[in-house]
Amino acid sequence: MHFLSYVKKFNCFAHRRVAHELGVQLGEEVGYAIHFEDQTSDKTHIKYLTDGCLLRENLSDPELKQYSVIILDEAHERSLNTDILLGLMKRLVRVRHLDLRVIITSATLDGAKVLNFFSDCPILAVPGKLFPVEIFYSSEPPKTILNLPCKVLLVSMQL
Repeated sequence: MHFLSYVKKFNCFAHRRVAHELGVQLGEEVGYAIHFEDQTSDKTHIKYLTDGCLLRENLSDPELKQYSVIILDEAHERSLNTDILLGLMKRLVRVRHLDLRVIITSATLDGAKVLNFFSDCPILAVPGKLFPVEIFYSSEPPKTILNLPCKVLLVSMQL
């Protein structure tokens, strides 16, 4: 069975880093799938893919039988695809409760709501450090949209 990690915004380094740290060739034991590119094989155990790819796989295999673990990463970055996937995972957890584990990660999702949505699933809260954020406002609007990042950079360098 595959271990699957869905990532909303495809991180082009995560799958490479994992393959490197495991000492395996990318596309073999560790692979990825994005819009028109699939770098996996019969040997793949860890697969990274986008929400669209996972939804497409769900169309041909509604129970996603080839996976034993599915990780929905960055679930707080809500989109229509993410919401559909959360609903599909809720159904899959009931249908495949003996052989499927679903892990949902989020920095900001309300754990109580996730607990309620998934009918009293276990929650692991990992407290993190919160750093103060300073907000600065521009006294005048930028002349062009290209000027805005430059202005922000210059202001931050003066701090």
